[in-house]
Amino acid sequence: MAWDIAIDLETGDLVWSGINDFASRDGSALDQQRVHVRLFIERGEFIYDPTNGALGSRLLDILSLPRQRAINEAELYVQEALEPMDDIEVTGVTVEELADPRVIRLNISYHLRFDNSDIMTPAETSQETFSIDVPA
Repeated sequence: MAWDIAIDLETGDLVWSGINDFASRDGSALDQQRVHVRLFIERGEFIYDPTNGALGSRLLDILSLPRQRAINEAELYVQEALEPMDDIEVTGVTVEELADPRVIRLNISYHLRFDNSDIMTPAETSQETFSIDVPA
């Protein structure tokens, strides 16, 4: 099973376990962390990106757009950033306006993709949904 070191998605800091060791994430929490990190890395800024600039997103470009245009285009930025991920398939992105006019909420729905040769592939994969708040 895949796992990674846990990152606090609000601050970007590493998360510590109760025994003063690095905490870890796996399962759907790992998928959500990977999506979050991919969305908030600016496209082309990660110097160790082996895909020549495909890692990251242009999502933070919506900061310079008028609010309504940012709301209209946020889904496209998310789809563009997550398309290279081969282990999940984004099934929907909805944009929600919040009471704070400086923030929009992205509700991202996805399901896991499995390799056809994987003998553990379930017949039906469950859909996961989580939210990310983005300054607008």
